[in-house]
Amino acid sequence: MSCVPIERGQHYVAVKWGDAIIVGVYLSPNIEATAVEKAMEEIERCVLFHHDKSIVIGGDFNAKAEMWESPVTNPRGIFLTNWVSDMGLICLNSGGQSTCVRGTGESIVDLIFANQLAAARVLNWEVSRMESASDHRYIEMTLGKTSSQTKKESMPRPKRWSLKKLDEDLFRAAIVTGYWSKGETAQPQDPESKAIKLQRIITEAFDTAMPRSTPRSRRNAAPGPSGIPSKIWAIAIPEIEEEIKDTYSECLKKGSFPCHKIDGSVRESRIPEAMEIPEEMEIEDTPRESQIDT
Repeated sequence: MSCVPIERGQHYVAVKWGDAIIVGVYLSPNIEATAVEKAMEEIERCVLFHHDKSIVIGGDFNAKAEMWESPVTNPRGIFLTNWVSDMGLICLNSGGQSTCVRGTGESIVDLIFANQLAAARVLNWEVSRMESASDHRYIEMTLGKTSSQTKKESMPRPKRWSLKKLDEDLFRAAIVTGYWSKGETAQPQDPESKAIKLQRIITEAFDTAMPRSTPRSRRNAAPGPSGIPSKIWAIAIPEIEEEIKDTYSECLKKGSFPCHKIDGSVRESRIPEAMEIPEEMEIEDTPRESQIDT
């Protein structure tokens, strides 16, 4: 997942990572307290601006305090503890694990804070034993997906094809061949079965006549019944017009239209009882008269 820089200051940088905001911080042990306060004020403005998103703040603060189980406390640690509490953030450091190991001793100065939204998504946090080529150790944490992300990813993606690479002659031939190979069943078919058959034949013709394309935003979907571009209907209608007329007429008489969903199930869209449906109706040969959803 790529990171997009959104803000930076002298002592921090903020990036957008997925739907979360990650703020990396380095506060040198040699800067004055006023510089630390100014840096945290800038970070505070960033956090407040993105308050509705998951926010994780991490880095080398060179601060020591009881909040992250440091055995000693320094003035910067006291200031940072008050800042974190005022901001309503949560310190993720736990277990008193040292993050900086030197020949002169160990300390906990590399810290991770998170707001409520991010903290609720943390699956694990640990100080890594992996070699870092530094006296500071890596901190590893796993941020889980939100319920909306999980739901969105579980939904099947709509099928799309590269319309620019359509072979019209091959598409027509595929439709005709589809009817030849499928044939007509000996028993009469209801409108739902016919609608599913039409969808299957056209879908197979799509795969034959043009390659798949990368899914795009629905805002860019080409207009047309069921999301199928009008150009496709214009080519397909002459080959399947009799089938559509027959299915459409039966739907009008029955008073409902089949709606074939992505998961393969079929539901009906009822026609209001107040609408008068004549026994015979002339059906125009136009794509918009065929309301068979995919």
